[in-house]
Amino acid sequence: ALKAAGAEGGGGDSGFEALIGGLMFKNVFHHLWFLWFLCLLVVVFAIYAVIAQVVGLRHLPRALIVSPLRYLWLLPVTLLPQLMMHGGSASGFGPDTATGWVPFPHLFFYYAIFFFFGAFYSDCEDEEQRLGSRWWITLPLALLVLFPLGLEFSVNGSWSLESFSEETRHLIGASLQVLFCWFMIFGMIGVFRRFFSAESSKMRYISDSSYWLYLLHLPLIVLGQWFVREWPISPFIKFTLMCGVVTALLLLSYQLFVRYTPIGTFLNGRRVRSKLG
Repeated sequence: ALKAAGAEGGGGDSGFEALIGGLMFKNVFHHLWFLWFLCLLVVVFAIYAVIAQVVGLRHLPRALIVSPLRYLWLLPVTLLPQLMMHGGSASGFGPDTATGWVPFPHLFFYYAIFFFFGAFYSDCEDEEQRLGSRWWITLPLALLVLFPLGLEFSVNGSWSLESFSEETRHLIGASLQVLFCWFMIFGMIGVFRRFFSAESSKMRYISDSSYWLYLLHLPLIVLGQWFVREWPISPFIKFTLMCGVVTALLLLSYQLFVRYTPIGTFLNGRRVRSKLG
């Protein structure tokens, strides 16, 4: 609506709507929108921290964060913005994307839920590591049940189209997407605690390099797609080859030009070369 109003022009209200619409819809950040969202959320969190200190709020009750009771508030709160995704219709899976200076309100609220849950969890001192402990249930359920059902109800599945009204499909599809998202989050937390909790120099290196790979991967991916577009081979082979080559090039560039340079210090903090190089 803002975009359409901005295109019409004229009038005080239309001019304001055009300004807000331009700030929302103009592609400024492209794939770096995530960093901009983080900057905005940090500002919101700083305001929250000041208010929490004034009122004496140290943390939420642990039961609302680490026990299954968390689903009683997380699922309905996350469902609200999820219902507004894709124009409020059952025509897509997952959240929207906003690349302008001003994020879509429903999308900003959506990501704020995950951001603040992480902050609340950090404060609750889960020494028993209860969160994600049932990963062996939540992950298979998310991948084998919630994901295919979510696609069926959210991307014009033939069976759901014949059996349910558009409004019902939208509600069921959005609910399945929310369940899938949180089950995957808690499941992956449990998996990494179970299998990747020990110190590993290789995993640390991959973690350190991930920021650089995120910043630079897109132009190389686009270039790689253009280069292999007419190769008479399976698209699965193209996909695997392109991702492997681009990742290798970025890791090499990280080692040679980033890790021990001011760029690396800016991105991840200072790194000192080991005796092995």
